[in-house]
Amino acid sequence: FITLSDDINLDEILEKERTRRNNLMDELYKVASFESQNYGQLVFNSGKTFTWNGFSLLVPSVVPASAKGRGTVNIKYLLNADLKTKYDGVLTFKFDGVTEEINFLYKLSSDGLNLESLDDLCLKNNFVTTRSSNPTVLFFNK
Repeated sequence: FITLSDDINLDEILEKERTRRNNLMDELYKVASFESQNYGQLVFNSGKTFTWNGFSLLVPSVVPASAKGRGTVNIKYLLNADLKTKYDGVLTFKFDGVTEEINFLYKLSSDGLNLESLDDLCLKNNFVTTRSSNPTVLFFNK
């Protein structure tokens, strides 16, 4: 546990974090669609929803066979200091038809979107502490 002094404004800290996460999602919304020959078309819609067509190469190793091509997406985990230098954050996909969440480290660049699959073992107390030992790495053009 960490003891915080009385002059810390937790509401302000939480609001800054919400704003940071919303700004990251806004950057994804600006791109009409992300395209990959191998992994299909991925579109981020306002309201934290997505559509993903053509992800069959990820089934069942990353995405369960019951997954529909749509769902919700969120930024809910934080990166440790080492990972912050290489990635923008973690995208958590909740596909319709699937109960579990699917997490990817991500990096948005002028060329496109890099996704790297993330095992649940890499998560501890809402932090990503390490990369997966054998991740699936995806690239989508803008």
